[in-house]
Amino acid sequence: MMCKKLLVGFMSAAMCMALLLGCGKNEASEEATEEVVTEVADTQGESDTKDEQTQAEAEPTPEVASQVATRAIHITFTNQCGVDIGMLAVIEPTTGEQASVDPIPAGESVSLDADWPEDESEFHWALYNDDGELYMEGVTDLSVATSKATITFLGEGDVSQIQEEYE
Repeated sequence: MMCKKLLVGFMSAAMCMALLLGCGKNEASEEATEEVVTEVADTQGESDTKDEQTQAEAEPTPEVASQVATRAIHITFTNQCGVDIGMLAVIEPTTGEQASVDPIPAGESVSLDADWPEDESEFHWALYNDDGELYMEGVTDLSVATSKATITFLGEGDVSQIQEEYE
């Protein structure tokens, strides 16, 4: 019985020591963790500031953007290929971003108006099927268009020919 009491007393003392020593380590760990978090946050803040400065330098000011000469162009896409075109997408010339326009059902057309940059001649577009898969990419030279461009897709069940007209 005496051994049992000694063992229980020893275990109690050991657990108390472990708890006391463990608590001291937790406080030190929390301080170290707070320092790391603060350092990382400070570094991220510096990075964010640098990114904002870089973006501000890269973005054209309204004065510069307004100095780019443009011309108004009316662009029409006509579907004469006997099958629906799931979606027409175009590349915005000033941003380089793709913009989805509309589907073009068989026998119909879709038009858009653009303020086209004078120094840009290539107009990039793409056709997608009804499943959203890329079907065809194209480039149209708009340098000869003064006010209108018509792009007609011809074929029997698929696009086999592209006709371009300019005004």
